[in-house]
Amino acid sequence: MVVVDKQQLYRQIPSVHDMLQWPVFHDCTHDFALQIVHNATKKLKKSIGAGTCSFLDEELVFEAIEQEKSRLQASKLRKVINGTGIVIHTNLGRAPIPESVLDAMKDTLSGYTNLEMSLKSGKRGGRIRGVTDRLCALVGAEDAIVVNNNAAAILLAISATSQGGEVVVSRGELVEIGGSFRIPDIIETGGAQLVEVGTTNRTRVGDYASGIGENTKSLLRVHSSNFSIIGFTEQPKRTELAQLAQERGIPLIEDLGSGLLGKAPNISDARRLEEEESIQVALSQGAHLVTFSGDKLLGGPQSGFIAGRKDLVQQCRRHPLYRAMRLGKMSLFALEKVLQIYVEGRQDTLPVWTSLQKEPGVCRTQAQQICDALGMGEVMEMQSFSGGGALPNQAIDSVGYFLRTDACQKIADALRRGSPSVLVRLQNQGICIDPRTLLDGDLDTLIDVLRDIIAREL
Repeated sequence: MVVVDKQQLYRQIPSVHDMLQWPVFHDCTHDFALQIVHNATKKLKKSIGAGTCSFLDEELVFEAIEQEKSRLQASKLRKVINGTGIVIHTNLGRAPIPESVLDAMKDTLSGYTNLEMSLKSGKRGGRIRGVTDRLCALVGAEDAIVVNNNAAAILLAISATSQGGEVVVSRGELVEIGGSFRIPDIIETGGAQLVEVGTTNRTRVGDYASGIGENTKSLLRVHSSNFSIIGFTEQPKRTELAQLAQERGIPLIEDLGSGLLGKAPNISDARRLEEEESIQVALSQGAHLVTFSGDKLLGGPQSGFIAGRKDLVQQCRRHPLYRAMRLGKMSLFALEKVLQIYVEGRQDTLPVWTSLQKEPGVCRTQAQQICDALGMGEVMEMQSFSGGGALPNQAIDSVGYFLRTDACQKIADALRRGSPSVLVRLQNQGICIDPRTLLDGDLDTLIDVLRDIIAREL
């Protein structure tokens, strides 16, 4: 058994002063280089102490320094080609931003801009008017505000309207909205007390009525994103809850989840999507405040909206949390341009809508192009999903590329780690690529990347 002299290994690590003179740091500031040295040597010392390092010289230390520098300087956000068939992919940034919006952002935001100034009067102006004026005109809301995501919108709505009181919610709607953020926790954080009514699968309007007390501040209706309860179920209609809330003098707040603006995309079960998530439908049926995401079905950047009755929106606007949650100029500008696309009736051109409405025949043609270019694999029918919590159980018919191989995990890993990164589905001991989520310009790049990696891994 070889006995390793740990102290001798520690002494092989050069001094910090000497390492900072290495050419690898010529393009770094002193402080950044110092942090790299600190991180790399800390890892080396930990490895020596654990007994996993039995040999060390200056060359190995230099390699450790280079690796740490590359890690810190590497861009976290990279281009990803989405071959999964999940259109609103939460882990891939949800809705892609339209090219026209990005071009307009460069022209307008490369210098100063009138974020909070009225150029007409020369006085301070509202930063969100360009967004909220368009939204209210589109959905028929009296007023609206926008914050940095839908979780923030729900928290702000509860905090502003129900702090110090009770919020009545059906047990079947006590959902987790992602990242371990749960409706009961949001209500508690908002300074309100949760009152659960009904059961997981059946809640009636009478249950809500029984749950209302002297300290009740609001009724909350929550869209069940990413799951559904089927079978022996019952829930009151939105109009029934709105009437109850009106009679008792409290607001009905509804979290619409993805939030559909206008008519649903041309997909199966579009009518149910409109009934469950349409902003216009929810407001017209009596919801006093609605919250929804701006980066899902709407097709914009990450954001969350609160829209509805003017006095309630004003309560939210005056709450101290609102300033902490407000959007910056880039997101506001992008939202304004995306909403302008709706104003002009061109929402079919939004990437998320284009993908959702892509005909299976178009997907088949692209899958065949992949198959022909690679000279292997097959074209097969598969299913896409909208993602983003919209219609969680409703598949969208598609046609894609399938390659059966024992090396499918190895190839998928290589595709994911490549540049550009490609995400695929692993299914039936093979690789599935659904062209539904390929954007303009993706197909040729995807074929080149696939060809290189398959040649290397097979």
